[in-house]
Amino acid sequence: MDHFPLPFINQMLDPLAGKASYCFLHGYSGYNQITTSSEDQEKITFTCPFVYGNAFDHCAEILDKVMKRCEDTHLVLNWKKSHFMATESIMLGHRISNQGIQVDKAKVEIIEKLPPPKNVKGILLGFYRRFIRDFSKIAKPLCPLLEQNRKFLFDEACLDAFIQLKKLLVNAPIVIAPN
Repeated sequence: MDHFPLPFINQMLDPLAGKASYCFLHGYSGYNQITTSSEDQEKITFTCPFVYGNAFDHCAEILDKVMKRCEDTHLVLNWKKSHFMATESIMLGHRISNQGIQVDKAKVEIIEKLPPPKNVKGILLGFYRRFIRDFSKIAKPLCPLLEQNRKFLFDEACLDAFIQLKKLLVNAPIVIAPN
């Protein structure tokens, strides 16, 4: 049993939406640079704090504290992958900015060109469901295809739902996270 489950994407993105500045710091070799004894590995968990701020100065102040902590603990950062004082960025397949949360247009362009699915793996539109009003109602014809031990019959109703979901995704709105 996983005592420390991964948070939902919305739980990670919502606090970041609508901020003026973002910093994304990537540890060189990830968490592999932090050595732990084998008997302690079960007891250790990592959290990923984000550096963001409502104003540039606020973000810079927080970044200074985080950088000092990295220096004190000898945590080496990968400068090529780190971004500082960005006004927007892609995170977990979403674009975050001071406007809110949007779909990643690069991913949407790929989805837009997808042909109708030939198997269950081809039904991938649920990842961006929060951007499509009435997603569940529109996707209803596709749901039986996801059942185990069921023959994959992609009929006209499935095709209509698939096309409609792709169109709505291309024109997806910006989601503004609650305060």
